[in-house]
Amino acid sequence: MIKKSRKNGIQDTTIDNICSTSFHPSTNLDKNIETEKFTKLINKPIKVNNYKNNLSSYSGSRFKSFIMADKMDLQIIKELLMDPSIQTFEISFKLGIPLGIIHKKRRLIENTVLKKRFLIDFRKLGLEFRFADVFAHIQKDKVKNFVKELFMTNFSKNILEIMAIKGGSDSICVKTMYQDTKELFFLMDEIRSRPFISNVHFSEEIEVFKDNNLTMLLDILDRNR
Repeated sequence: MIKKSRKNGIQDTTIDNICSTSFHPSTNLDKNIETEKFTKLINKPIKVNNYKNNLSSYSGSRFKSFIMADKMDLQIIKELLMDPSIQTFEISFKLGIPLGIIHKKRRLIENTVLKKRFLIDFRKLGLEFRFADVFAHIQKDKVKNFVKELFMTNFSKNILEIMAIKGGSDSICVKTMYQDTKELFFLMDEIRSRPFISNVHFSEEIEVFKDNNLTMLLDILDRNR
């Protein structure tokens, strides 16, 4: 059965009944588990004391109350970090928590502390892009005008973002993407041409030896359980 609801003008569709033998392809659960076992899962009591009271406190301030995230919140976040495409009923099954509660908690978590972002694999499209950070010292009162002017040039197509950074003096970092080294050097010349800018240099990303983001995040969650 598909349940549809509206909140803040956005339609949300969720599976409200998992009493079936249909599973997401990525799960290793037995496809022939009986309907009776799912019914028991849905009605299974919550293992954490006062969890229902904790859940009701979310109805007021969405983010403020989430600061008091309990063990169950952290478990759900952990599952979503490991597999962003995981279905809600899979989390319910793995954690042994009723589907309705997992669904409410997941929606709250995804609307507050988690962000979804799609990235393009350019190599699979036959495109070879390189990335570098261009650093420069700049007069503080010139930053806003400089950013505006830079995005009005032909180099705007190479700029991912511009940010202020802390250092020995007022500095900026221009994150760039390019296919040819000449593009990077021309962009640096454009930046260097401003009289209020000095010490322009770059740092290019060559190779990622290990991505430790997920391990670090999971460790943070484990330490706060």
